[in-house]
Amino acid sequence: MNLKSSVFVGHSMSGIIGCIASIKRPELFKRLILVAASPRYINLEDYEGGFESSDVEQLLSSIGSNFHQWASSFASRVVDPNDPITVDKFKTHCKE
Repeated sequence: MNLKSSVFVGHSMSGIIGCIASIKRPELFKRLILVAASPRYINLEDYEGGFESSDVEQLLSSIGSNFHQWASSFASRVVDPNDPITVDKFKTHCKE
């Protein structure tokens, strides 16, 4: 995509992913806009507000074993499932 000096907008976990990416490749980012980014996503004894460890492991396993299949099934959850054109665009973008 040859991006340079981009403004990144990230919500929740993607906000933290954007932070990590900006540390590793600062030349790609002009500004970060973080919306409800949280440094913790796994519940602990004294913290509840994230996911159970087993749920995170299952998600990562699914992504790792077949990313394209996972992205295709995830597409209708993150974009309007009643708009097949948008779902198809999301799926296509994930395959690139």
